[in-house]
This record gives sequence, C-alpha cells and structure tokens, in this order.
Amino acid sequence: MSWLEVRLSEEGEGTVLELVHEAPVDPEMWRQYGPGAVGIGWDGLLHSFGHYLETAESLDPDEWEQWMTGTEGIAYARLLGDAWGAAAIADGDDPEAAKAAVDAVVAFYTVPPQQPES
Repeated sequence: MSWLEVRLSEEGEGTVLELVHEAPVDPEMWRQYGPGAVGIGWDGLLHSFGHYLETAESLDPDEWEQWMTGTEGIAYARLLGDAWGAAAIADGDDPEAAKAAVDAVVAFYTVPPQQPES
C-alpha cells in the first residue's frame, strides 16, 4: 500500500503540481535502486501526462520503450537518476551507495526486456 498527496498551487501565470508519494519499501530494494526506482517511474508518468496535455495523444508504449532504450532515452534516464541520487545524498545516504543505486536504476529503465525464446 502507498499514499499519494497531490497539491496544486498557482504560481505566476501557471500551476505548480506537487506530488508526495509515501510507501513502505523493502530495504534491499532501496539499497539496490534507491529513490529513483519509484522516482523515475513518476518522472515518466509526468512526461507522458505532459505529452498528452500538449497533444491530446497518448504515448505508444512500444515507441516509449524503444526510445528509453536508445541514446536519448538513456541520457534522459541518467539525468533523472543522477537527480534522484543527488537527492538521496542530500538526505544522508552514503554517496558511493547512492551512485551505485543510480547506475542500477538507470540500467533497469533502459535495458530492453528479454524476449522469450520461440
């Protein structure tokens, strides 16, 4: 089970969206992937939502997967992972452990899934 709090507030001519997501996380999963495990998933969801708001079209899951496993997607995941790693370090996580978790979570989101053998 997890909890989600959504806040919208006016800022200038726009709106700020703030999400607070709380969930119990297996300590082994946290050690391996850090906050990016869920964070990059939220980032991808918000990316997709932004695309929908701009175009009124959903992203094709297969195209998204191909993009995430290509050069641009890997750079995107690295940028996101590094930001989540920096947040973990700022929150007191060991820097080397946080960097290892970033590498693991970026690989998780960017390595194409294995196709079953025919």
